[in-house]
Formats: sequence, C-alpha cells, structure tokens
Amino acid sequence: MNRRLFFLLSFVTALQCLAIAFVWWPNDAGPTILRPVISFPAQMIDKISIITAAGGEQKPLILSLAEERQWNIDSALGYPARQDRVDELLGRLAGLKVRTPVSTDKAQHASMGVSSDRFNRKIQLWSGSESAIFYVGQGKGNSVNIRIDGTDEVFVAHGTTAWRLSGDPNDYFERVFFELPGGAIQRLSVDSPLGSYQLIVDKGRLTYPDLNPGERLNQEGLSDAVHKITRLIMRSLAGKDNPSDFGMDNATKLTFHLEYPDGTTETRTLSIGEVSPRFAYVKTDTGPFTVVVSAANVLTFVDSKISDFILSTSELPPVQAYPPGRP
Repeated sequence: MNRRLFFLLSFVTALQCLAIAFVWWPNDAGPTILRPVISFPAQMIDKISIITAAGGEQKPLILSLAEERQWNIDSALGYPARQDRVDELLGRLAGLKVRTPVSTDKAQHASMGVSSDRFNRKIQLWSGSESAIFYVGQGKGNSVNIRIDGTDEVFVAHGTTAWRLSGDPNDYFERVFFELPGGAIQRLSVDSPLGSYQLIVDKGRLTYPDLNPGERLNQEGLSDAVHKITRLIMRSLAGKDNPSDFGMDNATKLTFHLEYPDGTTETRTLSIGEVSPRFAYVKTDTGPFTVVVSAANVLTFVDSKISDFILSTSELPPVQAYPPGRP
C-alpha cells in the first residue's frame, strides 16, 4: 500500500474515533438550568425600591401596591403610577434569570458595577414579609451583571439593560390628570374672579340662558376652550393636601355636570390656581394633588368673562341665501 495513502487512512480513522468518543462520553454535569434572581413570583411583589447610581446620595424610587391593584409612587407623595409602566418593570424583573456565576471575586464587584458603593441600580423587592436586595450593573450589549446582596457571586442576565430598570419617578407618573368624555357634559358652571356664569348643552351646542335679543354665542371659540380643558396632561407634581397654595384660595372653578348613556350622573370640579404664560396649577375635587399643566389648556376660562364669548348680530358673518358655488 502506498505509504502516503496509509497515513491518510490512519488520520481519518483517528478522527472517527474522536468523534465517537465525543458523542458517547458521559456528561455527569448535566445541562445548566436558568433560574430566577428573586425567590418569589413577580406577580406577588407589592413594593419596589430602585436607587439609581450617581455622585452623592440618591433618593430611591419607591412604588407600592395599594387598594384595587393600584400602584402608587410613595417617593412622590403617593401619586398614582401608570399601571402599564409598572407592569413593564415587573415583567423585566421576572425576566432576570441566570445560570452559573461569571465571577466570585469580591475585588471585581466595583468594575462590574455591582458593589455596594458602585452600581447602576440597587433594587429591593418585597412580597409580604419577604424581601430581596440585589445590585445591577450594565453588562455587554443587552445584558446586565447581577449580585445578590450578601454574596460574592456575580451573574449575567440577558434580555434587558440597566436603564430599562428605571428609577426615575417621571417614567411612572400617570400623566392624564383630568379627563372627561365630551359627549357626557350637560352643563358647565364657571366661577372665576371675573364673574360667574353657566353654559348648557342643547343638542350638542353650548347655550347661555341670559343672551339678549340679537346676541349669539361664539360656538367655535367656546367649543375649542371646552375641548382643551376636558383632557389635561400633568407636566409635574406640585404638591399634596395644600388647598390654599399655588393660588387655589382665589381659583377659577369649573363644575361639569355629566350624564352617561346608562342614565347615571356625576359632577366633577376643576380648580385653576396661578397661571403663567406657559404653565398653570390645577386641582380636582376627587384627589389631594395639585399639578402643573399647560396654560394653553386652561387660559381661556381664566382670562375671559361670558361677554367675551357673546357676538352681536353685526359681528356674525352674513348668511348666504344659497350654498357656496351656486349663483
């Protein structure tokens, strides 16, 4: 046999033996199974604390579960949190699963962002009487380093980043502060330092009972003002349980009388305090919070008297005898 061919066949045979050994070699270790970082189910969490690392002392974000499954921001005077944002956070916490540790060296904690004085996030979770604390450091790409408090082991969890585990209360505020279904409004009472008046909705149009002959309401201007004020977005939280602050002792009050399709009725009151060119302080009768909203949404009712919405016949556009385009 050709010597060159002999060596080639020997080499192929050796490779086959190695392949067989690799396939059939017993694996005593078994597969490594992912396990959750926290010991209790995420749906059982009833309180969350997140501290975001930066220079100096940090005020933690604290979320707590109140009655009727409503989450509140305890670190922001107990203001209501957006449920969908909290659900996203709970989903990310539940998704923190790890395998074997990537480091057990305490000296590496700081460089991995999981030491007690150098971290991206310090998170504490409660479920009844149980509690868990762990540190989060940003890993490579879409992953984080995690160390459970009181241990030296550092793990890697994939599928999220440290900034997605936000500790900023602004990411959780329920921004829709005041909202009314426009079709339910039957009557609007306005009580301001400039005067008091009442508007009635009749067949979808605003009316004013005390109009003189030859006068009409500026429907377009009033409808636009009502539309703007029936949905107010909170810019920032001003305070709680402070009815006389932010100009509320001399507020303009709007009282909406509502009737819903099922026949039920409701009255809602909105108080407008201090107003600047850009922002205004508002408060409702159903909650203790005063918030800042855009002045453009409320300014019309603060700066106007009922006479500003009344047009005389001479101010109205001429009535066309024929539809536009016809001779």
